[in-house]
Amino acid sequence: LIFFFAALGVVLYTVLLNRESMTVYLWAGSTFTAMSGVVLIVTFALGILTASFVGLLVGIRSYMRERRLQAKQRQRQALLDGLRSARSFAACHEWNKARAEYEQLIRRYPHDLIARVELSRVVEGQGDLREALRLIDAARAEAPQDVEVLMRAAELNIQLKNKTAAIDNLALILASQPNRHAARMARDLSEDLERFEDALEYQERLDGLGYDGEESERFRSRIRFRKLLKETIDPTQLKDALSAFAKRESLSPALERLAELHLEAGDRVSAAQSLAKVARQDGSVAALKRATELWVELNQPEQALSTLRATAKETRGIARLEVELEQIRTLIALRMLDEAKAGIAKLPALLGEHEVTLTPELAREVQALQAFTAVKLGDLAGADATLARLTRGVTEILWGGAAYAPAQRATEAPAPRLSTP
Repeated sequence: LIFFFAALGVVLYTVLLNRESMTVYLWAGSTFTAMSGVVLIVTFALGILTASFVGLLVGIRSYMRERRLQAKQRQRQALLDGLRSARSFAACHEWNKARAEYEQLIRRYPHDLIARVELSRVVEGQGDLREALRLIDAARAEAPQDVEVLMRAAELNIQLKNKTAAIDNLALILASQPNRHAARMARDLSEDLERFEDALEYQERLDGLGYDGEESERFRSRIRFRKLLKETIDPTQLKDALSAFAKRESLSPALERLAELHLEAGDRVSAAQSLAKVARQDGSVAALKRATELWVELNQPEQALSTLRATAKETRGIARLEVELEQIRTLIALRMLDEAKAGIAKLPALLGEHEVTLTPELAREVQALQAFTAVKLGDLAGADATLARLTRGVTEILWGGAAYAPAQRATEAPAPRLSTP
């Protein structure tokens, strides 16, 4: 009432102060004549009405927009709650409940890709890979370029042995979002399918993403080697091609295959040389043993021992110990018993130098070599003592009066006092 009477007073005061007549031309031929105060009040009232009408329109639009935002927020929250509930079921491997929850979410939100991808994981957990792939294909219809959907399709195709389809999915990923994981997968799949040119191309892309290095070069060598085996059928041509390949690239599988071809051709010297290279490169005891046997068969014990010593210089750790044991076995076979005994005696120093701990299996092998050497040298008492310990399962080794106990596998839980409080 106070506001109303105050406004009424202002209006009357304005009218009384402005009693002169005023003519307002509305349009051609139309006029409006009234006291100037009345004209002012009417003009002011029309302005208020116009502003109110505009404000009303803006307010209605803002209200509707707010309602839509609130509705979207409620939908988003409902979707998140549904996803959280379904994921909790999936985490507990309650596949049926999780599947029902995801299917309900997809019915309510048919364009949500996350629910479709997670549903495919649940169906995969149930063991139905083909249905999981069908669900992903339906998601791809919604978003053909979505990286997660494409990666999921690639993973399922790999499990279903559809490697070609998996490569197609990975190619789409690399076209839109290049990454090392997809490039590595495409490379390995191409190699499995013997699409060696494609594999090398994907390796190029992988290198462009910062993957180049020794591993990259090893992969290239392996692919070129497999490509050479596939393209060359004639054994003579293959041997020549592998000889040239081995000079350029020191790849162990290529050298091993070359050694096989040399043996088939009766060239045991070249075969032994190739296997010796493999042993020096990889510390392969199997290749070293075969090379040593070939040198012994060729009545070249010096070459056998030279190969063993050269390999020992190139190896470290447990591989060095295995090479030394192979050298001791070779010395025993060549009846160089004093050298074999000296080799056994220096094993403790070698273990300390390379920070290697004997396993029970290696300890038994060392004991067997000790006993065998002792028998050959006529030290029956030493052989008897070693064999007695070996047959009783005692793996502790006696070296010059000192005992060496190999590492034991953990079979019991640690003491409670060692646990973190």
